[in-house]
Amino acid sequence: MAEDKKNSVRTEGLLLSDNEPKVEFENLSLADKEEYIDFLMVAYKDQFNRDKFEKREMVKKFWDWKYLDNPTMVRWKPIIWICRFRDKMVGQICVMPIDLKVGQETYKGGWFQDFIILPLFRNMGIGHSLIQHALKKLNGLIDIVMAAGTNERSYDLFKKAGFLDMGAINRSVYPLNFKNILEKSIDMELMRPFLHVTINAIFKLSHLWNRFHKNENVEVSEAVNFDEGFDSFWLEASKQSTCIATRDKGMLKWRFIDQPYRRYKILTAEIKGGLRGYAVIREANVKSDNIRFGGLKVGIISDIFFDPKEKNIGVSLLNTALQDFNGRVDLVRCDSLSPVIQRTVRTSGFINIKSNDRFLIHLLNEGMINKNGSFLQDRKNWYLTYGDSDIDLY
Repeated sequence: MAEDKKNSVRTEGLLLSDNEPKVEFENLSLADKEEYIDFLMVAYKDQFNRDKFEKREMVKKFWDWKYLDNPTMVRWKPIIWICRFRDKMVGQICVMPIDLKVGQETYKGGWFQDFIILPLFRNMGIGHSLIQHALKKLNGLIDIVMAAGTNERSYDLFKKAGFLDMGAINRSVYPLNFKNILEKSIDMELMRPFLHVTINAIFKLSHLWNRFHKNENVEVSEAVNFDEGFDSFWLEASKQSTCIATRDKGMLKWRFIDQPYRRYKILTAEIKGGLRGYAVIREANVKSDNIRFGGLKVGIISDIFFDPKEKNIGVSLLNTALQDFNGRVDLVRCDSLSPVIQRTVRTSGFINIKSNDRFLIHLLNEGMINKNGSFLQDRKNWYLTYGDSDIDLY
């Protein structure tokens, strides 16, 4: 009888074979938090970001921040589904909620993230069933669910579940240390000196052009927090934006100051004392990030926002970021999905390179689909930065 009661709270199961019990899916309970932390430390021990899951207290802090302290939490509980086999956790998928502004309306969005199945249980259909289960449970709770930075396995599963592929997230880079970049990326030793001199000359000209066209009216400085001025700036500047995650004071503070792992620098752009834009930057983590960047020291533009009509504000912020990184990093990276940002990074001398990070969406709200479906499915209408999803967190 006790077993029946236990199974009654579990919603679905996947039968692996006639001789095995079901893999069962359930919404994570806070009562299972300690067991869940154990699962995370095992699940990520062989991943590129394993250093973030080595110390139990840091795992707890990160999890609490990400899923309990989020100012856009839904129904005040984490949106996490786990799968169990023989009462042991063997996989999970999580949703990080956000408020998404579409035109002049606000919807509840969510990022699918931390989707992982233990190696022993992969290629059995569990991942597909877990995504389908999550989508069904999200209906009525989240209006639009999104995914970014997927690997080939998870990408295929999301596509199979009906997600729309919006294409690759644009990746723009600005070389600062040509010698190191060439040594790590060019095998032809005799070509390196020639390429170094040529590319260095091109980017010095770009620096001179940017400095010559510097807008003297824009004052860029470092801020230590997000104050009330960010709320009024967001309300005014977002009128010109289309599909964009809310960037008010509370959300920005949670995302870039309260987060326990990363250390960010906030740059603000003002004209006559009035806030007109900001950028959030950081250096890549030595252990995990630099492995992904081929051993280069990388500076990252995690977020940048300004009125689309004032491209000079964006250029001033990017130029200040480049000056800040100069001498400390080899390469500066700015990932985005936004025509506004793309025009701005080109003006600042960034170059586009290939990106394997795709952006996928799944619309769940029928009213949203009927009113804004075609609008949301056009990538030109989106404003996404590196810091919008969980790509920046790992």
